[in-house]
This record gives sequence, structure tokens and C-alpha cells, in this order.
Amino acid sequence: MLSSKKAYYAIIPADVRYHQNLCPNAKLMYGEITALCNQEGYCWATNRYFSELYDVTTGTASKWISALREEGFIETEDISADAHTIRHIRILGGNPFPSAKKKSAPRGRPRKSTSPELIEKAKEVLVHWNSKPGLIVHRESYIEKGRSSTNKYTKILGDLLETESVESIKDTIDNYNDVVSSPIYFWNYKYTLADFLFRGYEKFKDRQVALGNYLKNGNSRLDAEPEYGTGI
Repeated sequence: MLSSKKAYYAIIPADVRYHQNLCPNAKLMYGEITALCNQEGYCWATNRYFSELYDVTTGTASKWISALREEGFIETEDISADAHTIRHIRILGGNPFPSAKKKSAPRGRPRKSTSPELIEKAKEVLVHWNSKPGLIVHRESYIEKGRSSTNKYTKILGDLLETESVESIKDTIDNYNDVVSSPIYFWNYKYTLADFLFRGYEKFKDRQVALGNYLKNGNSRLDAEPEYGTGI
């Protein structure tokens, strides 16, 4: 049913190719996503597009997308357009194609080594994240993969730790969990941990502002608390 297939070349880096928790077709899908990102800076393809491309069900295509997101390789965002919603998929850590319309992440900063201290802090943040009932749970491999210098989660966390403490990051995770888990708030988007640190952190850093911004029914009370409180 697909009228044409994109001629852009695909990139599948080593940490995707050899990842033990990804099935072969999920790795192949990652390459297709990079090819589609070369056109607009993001991938617009739906689950139906991928299901027809690989001759699988939309449910199977959705599982592959979820696996890539949970392992920290991609991020997804739902964009409202007229009367429908369009999903944008982006490669986490910057678009691999410098010619894409959306600029990739700055490359001027020298790469940091993944120190044992950073790994320990990454473990502490991950354990705290996984203890929250409303958030996506990540496997231990999320940290094991962090031992690679190309790991997205540890790179993003390392940058954030230049200005933030582990405790402030954990407090911000609490704020996000309280909002996403309570019915009195309209925000229900489930970030992965790497995605949250990269795109969602500033939205929930200030607790009172976050609680006020996302109340349902246009209520802007800044003193509102979720019904089960922080850290429960």
C-alpha cells in the first residue's frame, strides 16, 4: 500500500545494533526512523506506516517504538494539528543527519568520560524514578548501557548535574509523578527518564508552578496538591 519508499540512507549505531533487549526488527525500525528524520528533522510515520512497511500488525509496530523509547534511543511527542494529532519521533541526543532541517545537538563540547561516580548517581536517580508508581519503569540494562560513552541517559544526566544536584533532580521527578498520577491534573504524557531529563525537567522543576499550570478546568491555584501528596 506504500506508494514509495524513502531513498535516504539509514544509520544504526553500534549501541542499537548490539543491544540485547531490542529485537532485530526494532533495530531495523530505528534505522528507518533515522532515514525519515533526514527529511524534516523528525520522523512523522505512524504505526500503520511501519506495519505496512514491515508487514506486521500495528500493535507489533507500537511495541517496537515503545522498546526504542524505553531504552532511551528515541523520544515521541504528540502534536495537535487541526482536528487530529500527529506523532513526532526524534532520535534522542540529536539528529544524526546534519543536513536535516532541525539542527542537531551542539557538537563543540568535548565528550565526557562516563566515570564511576556518574554511574552511581545514574543508578540512584534511576532507582528513585522506578519507585514512582505513575512512571515508565526501566530495566537495569538502562544503567548497564550507561557504561558506554554513547549512552543517551548518562550523557544527559551528566550535563544536568553541572547545574543541578541529585536531590533536586529527585525532587523534580516527584513533582512530575504527582502531576501525571493524579486525576486533578490534565498532563498525562509518559516520558522515559532520559526524555524527561532532556525535555520535561524545566516544566516540573518549580513545584508550585507545575501544580498550578496543569490543573484541570482552567484552575490556576498555585497551592494545589495531588490527593496523595509528594513522594507517596
